[in-house]
Amino acid sequence: MPLFKDFPTPKAGGRDTDVVGSVRTGRLDERTNRPYSLDTLRFTADHMDIVTKIAELYGGTPGEWSTTKSDRYEVITEAAAVNFELRTFDVEFILWGQRQPIRVCDGRTQKDDGCTACECPSDYWDHRAAASEGKACKPNVKSSLVLADAPDLGVFRFQSGSWMLAEDANEIEAFLSSGPAQVQFAIEQYQTKQGQTRQRPRFTELAVAS
Repeated sequence: MPLFKDFPTPKAGGRDTDVVGSVRTGRLDERTNRPYSLDTLRFTADHMDIVTKIAELYGGTPGEWSTTKSDRYEVITEAAAVNFELRTFDVEFILWGQRQPIRVCDGRTQKDDGCTACECPSDYWDHRAAASEGKACKPNVKSSLVLADAPDLGVFRFQSGSWMLAEDANEIEAFLSSGPAQVQFAIEQYQTKQGQTRQRPRFTELAVAS
C-alpha cells in the first residue's frame, strides 16, 4: 500500500503461503520481558534443519527459544546484512486496540467501508508524537523474502514497526514494479542527535547482472 505522509526526507504485492520462518532484528529479554535490538540478523523457523542451514551460511548457534508459536527454533547469525529475493512488501498505519485494530489508514484515507479521511495528524512529527501516546496509527510493515544463498529453504517473513523503514516504503515498492527484486537486507547503525547509536532495518536494491 502506498503511504501518503510527508516524511522528513521524501524518497522517490501478492502473498506467499509457504512461510517457513521469520527474519528478525531483535529479541525479547526473557528476564525483563522487554525487547532489545540486535547487531546481526536473527532467524526463527518451524524446523531445526532450517536454522542449522542458516548457521552454516552466516554463523551462529542454532537452538530453541521460548514461544507459543510454531517457529520455536532460532539462530542469531554473525551477519548484519544478507541478500534476499524480496517477494512482497506491504505497509500501512494501524492504531491497535487490545486485541484488534481500531483503525487502519495509509496516511490519507482509512481502510474502512466508507474510505473515510485519515484521523492521524498530517504533520510527520505530530503523527509520531501522537502515535507514541497511543492516539494515532503506527507503521506496520510486512514483507516476504527468500534467501539468495538458499532459495530452497522457502519463504521468510519480516515484520516491523520502524518509522524509518516506512519512510522508505514507496521506494521499496518501486523495486517490485516488475516482480520480485534482488535486495540486501541489513541492520544499519546510525547516530541520533544526542549522539546515541541506534539500529534500523534497511532494504537496498541490488544491481542484476545482464
